Amino acid sequence: MGASESRTSIPTLSTIPNEIQLQIFEHLNVNDVSNLAKTCSDLNSFVKAQQKFLARWTRHLDVDLNEKQCRIRRESSSNQVMCQCDLEDSEEFLNEVEVSTLTLTGPLSDDAALDRLISMMNSSKQFKIKSFRMKKVVIQSKRLCERLYQLLANGTCHAISLEECQLACGFSETQADKMGELCQFTVKDCAPLNGLNLLNKYLSKLAYDMRFSNKKSVPFYAEAPDLTVQEICHFIKSWIQISEVPFFQIYVTQCDSHFFNDFLSQCQRLNLAHHHLKFTSKAHPTAYIQCQYDQELSRFQIYPIVDVPAVGPTGYCNARYFRDF
Repeated sequence: MGASESRTSIPTLSTIPNEIQLQIFEHLNVNDVSNLAKTCSDLNSFVKAQQKFLARWTRHLDVDLNEKQCRIRRESSSNQVMCQCDLEDSEEFLNEVEVSTLTLTGPLSDDAALDRLISMMNSSKQFKIKSFRMKKVVIQSKRLCERLYQLLANGTCHAISLEECQLACGFSETQADKMGELCQFTVKDCAPLNGLNLLNKYLSKLAYDMRFSNKKSVPFYAEAPDLTVQEICHFIKSWIQISEVPFFQIYVTQCDSHFFNDFLSQCQRLNLAHHHLKFTSKAHPTAYIQCQYDQELSRFQIYPIVDVPAVGPTGYCNARYFRDF
């Protein structure tokens, strides 16, 4: 028997079964995947066929629902446009990238366009959207609204901005629970038919997390019209009990004097003591929540303040002096 016949052939990466290749490639970062695809035609074909299951370059996706046009931009300060195409032709490009920011611009003249986009986002495994913006979009279909919310309820979305939109329904309890990373939520000039409810549900979850979980110090910003006085008071009551001082900024828009009076009444019912709308922390001696109501702007604002410690017997606090000057 010759030496060549007795030598055992060693399988290469391109010759092992596709299922094994996929398990290997799933653990590689995007640079390694890209470099291996350049080594031979077999691996290049494999990567192209399995692209949506592998690490991909993150990109911004802008969709004009009126013109049914898609634009994929580089995730950098240059915002370089990498691709521009019709909505119907975008699925192949979506398979090759990971959408981190999704921006939808209306008006929405045809529900089928948004329905098709959501289907392509699902089929291309776009489940890591971090930022979502929507402007001038009216969605009258509850089913379509729920499909869109489900796309965002992926556990990675940290910012949602809605402007001049009208939506058929709000977020469900299950969807709100999955948005644990949400830290920025803005609603401007919108008319939800049944209320978005996301901020109420998220604030309730945040109040619970602050008291009973390890996630207590994540800053967040919220601006929305449909926040209830019950959730605000519940949140304040939770915040003043914890030793940490997580930063936040909450604006309740489109609220009138009835809202403010209800807030004061609710504070009284819950024995939430305050001095000129200052709610002092029971666990942090120099921290408090400040509330402000602006009747002209129809806006109620809530934010925390950590005061500079008072002058001690051993020294003088210059920061406090200049602040009070």
